[in-house]
Amino acid sequence: MATGTIKQKSNNSGSGYCKMPDGTLICWVSYQITSSISITSQWGGVYSTSNSIFFPNWPVQFIDIPMVAYGAQTDPYCWVHDAGSPSDSAKTAPVQIRLARGTSGTITGGYLYAIGFGRWK
Repeated sequence: MATGTIKQKSNNSGSGYCKMPDGTLICWVSYQITSSISITSQWGGVYSTSNSIFFPNWPVQFIDIPMVAYGAQTDPYCWVHDAGSPSDSAKTAPVQIRLARGTSGTITGGYLYAIGFGRWK
C-alpha cells in the first residue's frame, strides 16, 4: 500500500472511518456521558460499574472481529474494561464495557471512545 493512500473516509461528530485500498478498516465511535454513572461494585482491588455501557454501532461493518482499543476522558478519571467477549456482533459494534477506578465514586461527565482496527474486504 502506498503511504498516505486512503480509499474512502468519513467523519462526523461521534464516529468515523477510513478504508484503505489493501482492505484495512479503521473505525471510531464515541459515547457522551450525559448522566451520573456510579462506580461502586468492588471487583478485586478496584471498583467497577455494575451495569454495562453500550457504544453505538461502527459506521462501517468489519468482515472479521476487529481489534479494539478503548479510552475514557471523564471527571473524575476512570479506565475502561471489556464486559463481554468478542463475537460476531463485534463486527457491527464494540463489545459492551464497564468503567473502573481505584476508589468508589461517581462519574459526572465526559466521553468514552472505541477505535477498531480490522478489514473491510
